[in-house]
Amino acid sequence: MRKYRFLLLLILLLLFMGISSSAFPDAVVMFSSGDCRIDIQGNGRWKNATVSMKLSESSTIRTGHDGELELEIDGERVCVGRDTEVSVKSLLSRLGDRKKLAWFSNLSPVIKNLIGARSKQTETALMGVRGVAKEEEELD
Repeated sequence: MRKYRFLLLLILLLLFMGISSSAFPDAVVMFSSGDCRIDIQGNGRWKNATVSMKLSESSTIRTGHDGELELEIDGERVCVGRDTEVSVKSLLSRLGDRKKLAWFSNLSPVIKNLIGARSKQTETALMGVRGVAKEEEELD
């Protein structure tokens, strides 16, 4: 019974991940200042960046000497500084590597609970140093 429950949960999780990733844009502009241009479809048609602009993986961002841009990608805030040209795809891959590790570490206790693994408790100790004189006492 536990195996079926685990498989059902896994299938639902994978379905939800597929639906949620296709329904939302890859990145959204949260802040724009100065000269910031975006090629949304990667076809060479540059537009001025505006707040709430939705970007896809094929989008490219270019900031001028006074431009700064802030994006939200998968709940993370990413700042693009001055005189920069970067693709959303490269930002996604950099964040994706970090998020994969974090996602699996957060999922680990859930999986252990489902398959019945028991957590182990370990003893801890607290140490301190006694008999250390302050500098004022040493001078007297």
